[in-house]
Amino acid sequence: MLAKVSKIFSNKYASNTLWVLGGKGIEMAVTMIVGILVARYMSEADYGMYNYALSIATIFAVLSNLGLSNITAKELIHHPNDEANILGATLFLKFVGALLSIIGALTFAILLQNSKNSL
Repeated sequence: MLAKVSKIFSNKYASNTLWVLGGKGIEMAVTMIVGILVARYMSEADYGMYNYALSIATIFAVLSNLGLSNITAKELIHHPNDEANILGATLFLKFVGALLSIIGALTFAILLQNSKNSL
């Protein structure tokens, strides 16, 4: 059995896959434990407001990233000679996305400023 495990880890694709799956599993476990501890510490109303704020921040974080990480990696593999142009364009697009997300978040905060349950 040890020989089979050793053989699996000698294959670089299987080894990388196991490391990625292990990392994601640990990340999910830690996230779940922290979520449980935060939920037990806060009252129901406070935890609801926390989740509301977290969801709004997550929406703007996703919008600021624009999904460029995977596209950039793919383009760098297919066009290694254009590395500077690809990374420059990615940096510029992420910067613009971040600015638009900040403006959107501030607009959202201003619109909810007079709300009864504002954060």
